[in-house]
Amino acid sequence: MDVAKLIHLDENKHIHCSCAIIGANMGMTGMGIRQFCKENDIPITKGKVNFHDYLEKRRDKRIGEEKSLSDSARKLKAEADYKTSKARQEEMVTLQMMGELIPYEEVSESLQSTFLDIRQKLLAFPAQVKNKLYSKDPAMAVEVEGEVQKEVNALLERLADSGVAESQRRVGEKPKKRYKKRKTSVSTTTSNDGESVG
Repeated sequence: MDVAKLIHLDENKHIHCSCAIIGANMGMTGMGIRQFCKENDIPITKGKVNFHDYLEKRRDKRIGEEKSLSDSARKLKAEADYKTSKARQEEMVTLQMMGELIPYEEVSESLQSTFLDIRQKLLAFPAQVKNKLYSKDPAMAVEVEGEVQKEVNALLERLADSGVAESQRRVGEKPKKRYKKRKTSVSTTTSNDGESVG
């Protein structure tokens, strides 16, 4: 077999050979190479193909396929992420509707209201004790009120300082958003003779 007739080099040192020879080197059939050349406008002149043109076209096609694959992979990942996020949101709404999940704002407002109520009742307690004792012994009533007031203040301080997180609101502190500051202290009451007792 005369190799010179099957293969030749052009002026650019590119190999020109038959589709069968390219197929044998690329692990494909000659018919497959011929079909690829027709589909990709690679000229077959006198039964020979420019091997360089064939390799260039194969490389360009592979790069294009990889790019479109990576684009579609990114699109698939974005769609999967969106569906996962939507499913989680739907799950949270379902749990909330079933009563297993309570919104943070609702819990926070409920706790603030409870703590404020406890604080107000504790601060009013010394005056209640004084009022009950006042008719029996006014001097003792005032003294007891002062002692009870000290204990209540100490208790509120201990509760306020028992939190672990720095950002936790102090127990004795009023929430700032929804409540107006009173003009007079809850612990200040007026005695029967009109004198203010603190």
